[in-house]
Amino acid sequence: MKRAMTWVAAVALFALGAAAGAAGKGRSMAASELEFKPTPTAGISRAVLWGNPETGAYGTLVKFAGGTDVGWHTHGNLVRSVIISGTFITEVKGAPPMELGPGSFVEHPGNEKHRTACKAGADCLFFSTQPGKWDLRPEKTAATP
Repeated sequence: MKRAMTWVAAVALFALGAAAGAAGKGRSMAASELEFKPTPTAGISRAVLWGNPETGAYGTLVKFAGGTDVGWHTHGNLVRSVIISGTFITEVKGAPPMELGPGSFVEHPGNEKHRTACKAGADCLFFSTQPGKWDLRPEKTAATP
């Protein structure tokens, strides 16, 4: 477990370093400085580490409240995430759901239909990055009469 958390921290620090280096100026941020803001999706908040998810490439820490299920959806861009705490559930159409704990990695290419959720009982925290603007496009389903 300790090794997994060290790996997660190293990946996040590498990503932060790469982004900061590209800008020509390094920076550090204590956990107490993170400002988690709600997203348009109920039960999900995020703290932006770099970039701007509304306009382009970014890196964020994302919190799912325990029991949050986003349902089937796609994103326009590749999404890569590393789970830090909680049990994150991901499922791709045609495959069984996977429960991922701390240190686990998940990647969904743009336009891949998938479902994400946080197992009830504890919140999920994960690092997530995309090379372009964030979007969440819910799968359209037939209306129930």
